[in-house]
Amino acid sequence: YQDMLPNKSKKPIKISVPVELRRMFGLQTVRNCALYANIGIYPQKKDYTFDDILAETVIKLKEGFDKETLRRIASTNTADANLAGFRYSPVFMKNLYLRIGFLMYGPRLVTTSFSNFGIVTVPQAVKEHVDHFEFMIGSTKKCALNCGTVTFGNVLNVTFAAVSDATNVQRLFFTFLSEQGVPVRIQSNIETEKL
Repeated sequence: YQDMLPNKSKKPIKISVPVELRRMFGLQTVRNCALYANIGIYPQKKDYTFDDILAETVIKLKEGFDKETLRRIASTNTADANLAGFRYSPVFMKNLYLRIGFLMYGPRLVTTSFSNFGIVTVPQAVKEHVDHFEFMIGSTKKCALNCGTVTFGNVLNVTFAAVSDATNVQRLFFTFLSEQGVPVRIQSNIETEKL
C-alpha cells in the first residue's frame, strides 16, 4: 500500500472478494450467483504492518462472509427489482438501469479484486499430464489490477491481470512471499526487462 497512494490521499485501498452464494445457501442454479466482501484499509490513518493488515482482513472477511449479512445485502440488492416501475419496464430499459448503476457504483468502490478458484482435482489418469492450472480475473480501466488463485497438487498459482505494463505491485507481492521463505517461481507475458 505504501507504493500506491500519496500520503495525503483520503481514499481507502479496498479488495473485493467474491462470496459464492450457491454453495452457502444451497441454491440450484447455473447462473453466476455471488456477492462481494469489500475489505479495505485507510492508509492515511495508520502506518500499517503486514500483521495489522492481516488481522483486519481476517475480521472483515469473517464479517463479509457472514450468512445473515449476505442475506441482508442480497435482499437490499433485489428490493429494486420488486418496484412496479422496474418490474414493468422492458428488458432493454432494465439492462440500461443496471449498467448505469454498475458504472456509477461498482468499480469505484474497490481498488482491486481477488478470487480464489479453490483446489482443483483431476482423475489420476489425467494428473500426470497436467503441470498446473491458471485462474485469471480480467481487469478493466476502473479496476486495473486483479488477482486470481488456484491450487493444483501442492502448488498455489497466483495470477495477476493488469491493464498496464507496470509490475511494481506484483514485484512487491512476490518479493514479500520470497522473503517469508515461500518458494516462488514467476512466469510472465511481459518482457523480462520490464519486470
